[in-house]
Amino acid sequence: MSATKVAASTKDLFIEALSLPIKSRARLAHRLLISLEQEEVTPESEAAWDEEAERRYEAFKKGKIKARSAEAVMRDAYKRVR
Repeated sequence: MSATKVAASTKDLFIEALSLPIKSRARLAHRLLISLEQEEVTPESEAAWDEEAERRYEAFKKGKIKARSAEAVMRDAYKRVR
């Protein structure tokens, strides 16, 4: 399959996934994340993500960054793949 076809099918899959009920999207997202973790988790990458999560949480608590709704995040993600 060519890169163009893969990109198009990935976009189509993303759009189709957005039409799923929220619980189904959450299960799908969880399964996709698990599939990535099974292939790439190392102590170093896990520590780096822990540090990043802590950095973001501290920035949030100090008012340096704001929380965003899942709806806004998904809307922006959808716009990027259009």
